[in-house]
Amino acid sequence: MRLKFSLAFAGLFFLGVLVGAVCEAELLRWLMPAIRLGLGVGEKMSSGGVSSLSVFLLIFAKNLSVAALCIALARPSRGAVPALICACNGLVVGVLGAVLASRGFPPWSYAALLAPHGAVELPALFLSCALGMTSGGGALSRLKQGLPVVAKMFAAAAAIEVWVTPAVGRFLGI
Repeated sequence: MRLKFSLAFAGLFFLGVLVGAVCEAELLRWLMPAIRLGLGVGEKMSSGGVSSLSVFLLIFAKNLSVAALCIALARPSRGAVPALICACNGLVVGVLGAVLASRGFPPWSYAALLAPHGAVELPALFLSCALGMTSGGGALSRLKQGLPVVAKMFAAAAAIEVWVTPAVGRFLGI
């Protein structure tokens, strides 16, 4: 049952990527504040203005709080909250990919930057959504059961994003 839900939420994410890439121009103005925030953090990190540990903790805390929302609110919202979170994350990935491609950034290099941490972060997100839909008991019980599992995955993904992804970018000359 969890696999079925995980695949459904993954499908919503990838549908969001497709819609984001196709409708980039229409969606860009709505997503620009989030994109600017991410770029600002990246610039501060690369310039030494923010420590890598601080960025790791920020990414980890953000992802874990999203997981907690998905786990706690999946059943009460009948899956609407995690579905919206997965679709919106996909939209951002698709829009950003389309923007970068339109500016001459090769799609394979964008994928190479996302793949190392995305290979851990996305399954953790989809698992969070599925755990919220399938775990028994109330919200607190679902959180106690699900958060320890996904916390480890999100910690690994954040570490990869902060310390491995920049090395991949440097290797690719980005």
